[in-house]
Amino acid sequence: MTRPKGSARCQRCGSSAEGQFCSNCGAALREAKCPACGSALAVGDKFCTDCGAEVGREAAGDGAIWKHGAVRVIATGAVAAVLVIAFLIGRGVPSASSGASGADLAGGRLLDDLAALTPQERASRLYDRVMLAGENGRLDSARYFAPLAVEALKQLGALDAHARYDIGMINAVVGDTIAARAQADSILGQRPTHLLGLALAIRTARTTRARDDFTKRLLAANGAESAAPLPEYADHRSDVERAMRSARQPKP
Repeated sequence: MTRPKGSARCQRCGSSAEGQFCSNCGAALREAKCPACGSALAVGDKFCTDCGAEVGREAAGDGAIWKHGAVRVIATGAVAAVLVIAFLIGRGVPSASSGASGADLAGGRLLDDLAALTPQERASRLYDRVMLAGENGRLDSARYFAPLAVEALKQLGALDAHARYDIGMINAVVGDTIAARAQADSILGQRPTHLLGLALAIRTARTTRARDDFTKRLLAANGAESAAPLPEYADHRSDVERAMRSARQPKP
């Protein structure tokens, strides 16, 4: 049978179709463009071959668009928690086929059914994912999960020093030192000798003089402060030890 003028063969399901999308499977029929650089995309492309931007499902033709860069979660309370879960379930864990490295897939793997996790578990998983990505140099992955991790931490209730440190570290990993420094300032405003607050302040200090000042405060506070029964000291013991080793190293 002769196809109507202007119709095309769907590259995904093979059906005769016309217009912009296949009426049988919904796949895009016409050339799509990268939202970041404007380069042409082939049907099924999930990443731009020119700039590397993630174009997700627009080119794949299954009805959803994941925008380039970090996803913004703008909501509060239970609504935000639902959005975090729904987004991650829909998004899934990066796989080898999507270009994720072995390090990105190892450890701290998100559960398939995130809705079964408690808010604390969900926040911990997302925080670990950002930290793991940062340690392995996968800044794109860290930026991807960072806003979700921050939102999950905010859903735990009023921000205490523990949550503020976690948020500050997430911001530091993705390069937002101003936001990270603000969390350090908040922690130290409540507890000037807080070891993690001082460690974060050292990491995000504007000047060498400020960094040296925070380092002296960290060394002076360590003796008595390290014995404080704070849960964040137990959870981030390695961070405290790393900060102390660095502070004790002779400066050139």
